[in-house]
Amino acid sequence: MILYLVLALCAGSSLYAQPAIERKIIIEHGQFYFFTIDEETQLATLHTGAVTGKLNRARSYPVPIGRERTDAFNPLCFDISGNTLTGINWILNSNNSRYEALKQIDLRDWKKPRQDWTSEDWAQLSFDQPVLAPNVPWQEMIEANNVLDNCFFDLVQIESKVMAICNQGRLRIWSFAGGKWTPLSKPVPVGFTTYFSLVSVKGAGIAVIDGKGSVYRLDEASGTMSKVKNGNADRPQVLIVDYDNYKTYTLPEEAIRASGFLSVKELIPHAEEIVF
Repeated sequence: MILYLVLALCAGSSLYAQPAIERKIIIEHGQFYFFTIDEETQLATLHTGAVTGKLNRARSYPVPIGRERTDAFNPLCFDISGNTLTGINWILNSNNSRYEALKQIDLRDWKKPRQDWTSEDWAQLSFDQPVLAPNVPWQEMIEANNVLDNCFFDLVQIESKVMAICNQGRLRIWSFAGGKWTPLSKPVPVGFTTYFSLVSVKGAGIAVIDGKGSVYRLDEASGTMSKVKNGNADRPQVLIVDYDNYKTYTLPEEAIRASGFLSVKELIPHAEEIVF
C-alpha cells in the first residue's frame, strides 16, 4: 500500500521542476502519491499516477494542507488510505491552530481545477478542514517542556492513527483510537538531530527510521524503543515502505534525482531491503 520517502529530496533534472518531494511516496492499489510544498505559500501539491507510469508524468492537484519552512526542518506529515488523507497542517499562520492541526481530507474533493482561487483562499481552507482529533501529543509535550530543541514529529495511519513526537532528544509515540489519545511509549531518549519517519511493519508493529537510516522498533508491552539497525548513511537516503508487498527499502536520493523517466516500480529493484 505505501511507499515512504524519508529525506526531502532536492529537485533535480527533469523530474520535478523546483519543489522537493516531501518525506514519502505512498503507493496504494497500484497508484503512487507524493507531495511538494510551495516555498512562499507553504501549501502542498499532490502528485499522483500509476506505479508503472513515469514519475515526471504525474498528475498534480493543489490540496488544502501544508507546513512551515523554518528550522528545524520537518517535512509534511501525512498518510493516505483509500481516498482519505490524514495529515498535520503545520502552515505558520496566526489563524492556524496547532491544537487543531490534525486533519482528515477526502482527496476526491480536490482532484478538480480551481484556477480562480488565490493562495489565501487555499490557506484559509486548510485551516477549516475537518479535525481528525485534538493534537493532544503536541499539547502535552508543550506543557511538559515548551522549549523546542530538535523538535520533530510524524503521523501514520494503521488500524488506528499513530503519532510520534520528539523534543530535546526524547521521543514518545501515541495512538488515537476510540476517540482518545493513548501513549504507547514512555518518553524515550533517542537523540535525534534530524527528522524521522514512522513506519508500520507487518508482524513487527511500529518502527521509527531517522535521517541516517537507523531503525528503532517500539515494544508496546514495555513502552520502550530499541535500536535494531545502525544507520551510517553519509548522503541522503530514500526510505521506501511497500505495503502492497510488505517490504521496506532504502535508496540513495541520487536514484530519485535521475529518475524522471523511470517509474516507482522500476526504482524498487535498485533499493536495499531493510529486514526488521
